[in-house]
Amino acid sequence: MGSIVKALGGIFKGFKKPWEITGLTSTVDYLEYMPSASDYRKHSPGSQPVSAIVPHDIPALVYNTRYYGRDFRRNNKYTARVVDRTPLDVDKLVASMPLTPEDIKFSPASGGGGGASGGGGGLNDGDELDVAVFRFTLGIPGFDDSLVPRVVGGAAAALLALNHVLGAQPVPPAQERAEFLCALLVALCVVTPEIEERLKQVLPGRGRQQAAEAVDGAARVFVLAERLPEADKRELAWLTFALLKNANCCGVVVALGGGEVVAARGAIGSGAAGGASGSGGSGGGEVVLDAAAKDLARGAAASADVAAVLRGQRQQLWLPDRAAMARAGVDSWAVVPRGAQSLLLQHVAGGGALVVLGDRPRALPGKDRSWVAALARKL
Repeated sequence: MGSIVKALGGIFKGFKKPWEITGLTSTVDYLEYMPSASDYRKHSPGSQPVSAIVPHDIPALVYNTRYYGRDFRRNNKYTARVVDRTPLDVDKLVASMPLTPEDIKFSPASGGGGGASGGGGGLNDGDELDVAVFRFTLGIPGFDDSLVPRVVGGAAAALLALNHVLGAQPVPPAQERAEFLCALLVALCVVTPEIEERLKQVLPGRGRQQAAEAVDGAARVFVLAERLPEADKRELAWLTFALLKNANCCGVVVALGGGEVVAARGAIGSGAAGGASGSGGSGGGEVVLDAAAKDLARGAAASADVAAVLRGQRQQLWLPDRAAMARAGVDSWAVVPRGAQSLLLQHVAGGGALVVLGDRPRALPGKDRSWVAALARKL
């Protein structure tokens, strides 16, 4: 029966259905799209005529695709970080701090920061840190380069006035508009130095324009009273260092109760410093401290404001410019150099005072003055 059906199928194999000969359904779009299994799979997986060739090599040269062999969470040779919760030994930390500028060692690896350790890798006392700074300057002696915009604005204003006088009359509207715009630019150039000064005041410690050594009529000193114990000397050394480093000041004088001056550091008047420049010996240092004590006593007798600060009736006396210093009578003090342009007198508990000198007008903004008051309370 099966052979009969196959024979009949062979007979009708060459015949097509009528609708497959012509018409719409005879196009290729209507052909069967499902291929036969024998078209794409000649042999089953279990009856392949050729055996597969699997390469073999030593295990060390075969890449292992197993994940768990490279799971570093399970095969981690590093231990978890443990937080050190032991109490900080403050006395040991403070004991390692430098007392004098000569004790400070600079480490190139830390970017030039000060450290108490004197180990290898730091700069020796005789070494210098060479830093190159590129800055535009006119190089005119006695001329502050920050005033260059003001000079340019003045020259532009003169040329603008000359052009207006020599120009056509009446002045055309286009020229009027151009002159108005130029006048605005001239005004901006004139006020630029003042804007720069105001911006520097809101950035404590970043508006320094000249170092303490460059202050007119000043000598660089660092003097501590000999009678003080080492712990107090260390405290005063770091207090004065922090003020000179972080505030817009060039000199500091510290007086405790009874008007006794115990520390002076930075740019101090050359008349009071005498031969005590540098860290100084005990003889030269006592001269500076005695001169500062005499200045405070003379200032308290001559000025009611200074006396009020020393007695604690007033916490702070801020003299922002040289005129205010002259009115208070402090400009004639031996410890005040000629180049000092501002002064802050801060009361210290017990009848003392903290004298902070600035090398330009309004050198200490409100944040700096508040910080000086906090350090005075610590004293």
